[in-house]
Amino acid sequence: MGNINQAAELGAGTGVITRSIVKNMLPNTRLHVFEKDSEMRKGLQVKFPEAFYYEDACEIIKSLGNSEGTLDAVFSGLPFTNFNKNLRTKIVDEVYRSLRPGGILVAFQYSTQMKKTFQASFKEVDISFVPKNFPPAFVYICEK
Repeated sequence: MGNINQAAELGAGTGVITRSIVKNMLPNTRLHVFEKDSEMRKGLQVKFPEAFYYEDACEIIKSLGNSEGTLDAVFSGLPFTNFNKNLRTKIVDEVYRSLRPGGILVAFQYSTQMKKTFQASFKEVDISFVPKNFPPAFVYICEK
């Protein structure tokens, strides 16, 4: 896939995935973290001050200065199954528009419910099952 200069994480929560992203970032990589919960976002800002923080994953493009096609990768732990169809579609569209050609979305889910939604937008969608995760999870890798 090449170097990642700009990445985003959606639904960072307590920062379990954020920690791994930051640990593996190259110098000068910009990480944009989206977390709706203000207390969790404050905790993330303390743990990972090198990242840039935002509240709403529905506004990725706006948060990035209205720049489409600038992200190399998006990592998502958002619980899409808890969202209504309109919200799921809006977020996936924002992710797609924010990615550069060849950029990837890596989404962690607990069902295959999002397969058709991802396939409707992305040219390639691979799914892996991770039984050792608790609870077991599906990892989607979607390429623009």
